[in-house]
Amino acid sequence: MIRMRQLIAERVEPARKRVRSLIKEHGGRSIAQLNVAQLYGGVRGVICLVNETSALDPMLGIRYRGRTIPELLARLPRAVDSQQPLAEGLLFLLMTGEEPSDEDAAEVAADLRARARSLDGDVLLALAGLPAETEPMAQLAVAVLSMQHTSVAHRAYREGAHSRDLWEATYEDALNLLAALPAIAAAIHRRTNGAPPATAPPPEGLDWAGRLAWALAGDTPLFDEATRLFSFLHGDHEGGNIGAHATHLVGSALADPYYAFSAGVAGLAGPLHGRATQDFMRWVTPLVEDAGGPPTREAVERHCVETLELGQVIPGFGHAVLRRVDPRYVALYRFCREHFPDSELVQTVGLLYEVVPEVLKRHGQDRNVWPTVDAYAGVLLRQFNVVDEPFYSVLIAVSRAIGVLSALVWDRILALPPERPKSVTTDWLERHLNRG
Repeated sequence: MIRMRQLIAERVEPARKRVRSLIKEHGGRSIAQLNVAQLYGGVRGVICLVNETSALDPMLGIRYRGRTIPELLARLPRAVDSQQPLAEGLLFLLMTGEEPSDEDAAEVAADLRARARSLDGDVLLALAGLPAETEPMAQLAVAVLSMQHTSVAHRAYREGAHSRDLWEATYEDALNLLAALPAIAAAIHRRTNGAPPATAPPPEGLDWAGRLAWALAGDTPLFDEATRLFSFLHGDHEGGNIGAHATHLVGSALADPYYAFSAGVAGLAGPLHGRATQDFMRWVTPLVEDAGGPPTREAVERHCVETLELGQVIPGFGHAVLRRVDPRYVALYRFCREHFPDSELVQTVGLLYEVVPEVLKRHGQDRNVWPTVDAYAGVLLRQFNVVDEPFYSVLIAVSRAIGVLSALVWDRILALPPERPKSVTTDWLERHLNRG
C-alpha cells in the first residue's frame, strides 16, 4: 500500500467523527441566506456545498488544502532538473491534506505509471465510432464512459459493499482513470488533427504531466515543464464551479468515477465554463494579426471598446469571485516572460494587463477587472504549436481531474448523501412573497 492511500485510511474515522460532531452540535444553525436574485441567478455565492480539497479566496485566489498557489509553487516536489511542481505531489496533497515529500511524490508517480497501460482497445473503438468533427470534449466524455466497465466501485456496489466502504473502490477508480487520461487526451488530439494513433510507449520514469507532454509533442523538455505548470494551476478550483459540481452531483448518487467525471467533462464543455481559454485566444489572435505584430496601445484600447459596445465581455478578464489578479495568471506570466519574451502574443497580453482594467473601469466595472488564468493559458500552449483551440478544454479537464476525483474520494469517505435541493415554481414564489 503506498503511503498516500495509507494516510487517507488513517484519516477516514477522524474525518467522519468530525462531521458527525458538527451535525450533532450545530445541525440546526444557518450558515447562509438565499435571496430571490440569487435564486434566479444561479445560486451564486450561496454556501451549500462541502468540498474538502480546495477553496477560492477572493483576495488570495485558489487555495489547495489551505495553501496558496505561490506557497505550493515553492514547496511541492519537482522532477529532476525541473522548476515546476509535480502533479503527483498535488494529488498527494489533495487526497491527504498533507504536503508530500519527494519520496511521496515519487511513490505516487510510480503507482500511476504502473496503472497506465496501452490505451484500452475499447477506448480507441469508441473514439473511432465518432464523426471526425466531434468536439474534443465530447470525445473525452465518450472515452471516459467507455472505460466504465472496468470500474472497481461499480463492481463493489453490485457485490454488496456498504456505502461507507466504497471510498476504497472509488480511490482505485480515481487513480486508474487519472493514469489513463494522458493517453486519452493525446489520442483525441491526434484524431482531431488527422494524425495516426501512437504506437510507441513513453520513456520509462516520466511523471504524469511529462507523459501527457510526451504523448502530445514527443521529446520536448520545455513542454514538459509547461505542462507540469499548466496541470498544477488547473488542478482544482473549489466545488461550486459547474465541472466540479457536476462531478460531485452525479457521484452523490453513488455513481462510479467514470460516470461522475464524464458529467464534469460535459459541464466543462459549456461555453460559459471551460471555453474561456479558447474564447480569449479567438479574441486576441485577430488583434495581433491585424496589427502584423504586437498592437499599439491605441489599437488594444479600440479593440476593447468595440467589444464592450457590442454588448460582449472581454475574455480573460474579470473573475466571478476573485477581486485581485489571479495568482495562476502571475505564474503563467512569469513562465512566458522567461521563456518567450519575444512572442508577439506574450507581449500583447502584457499590454492588455495595462489597458483592459482601465477600459473596464471607464465603462462602469470597477470590482472585477483583473486578468485570469485564461489570459495566458492558451498563449502558453500556442508557443508549442498546440493550436487546436477546442482541445484546450480537454487539457483543462484532464488537469482538473486531479482535484475533482480527489474530492469524490472524500465525498465517499464522509458518506455525503445524494444531493437533492428543493425546487419551486415562479407561481409558488410569487404567492410566497406576496403573503401579508
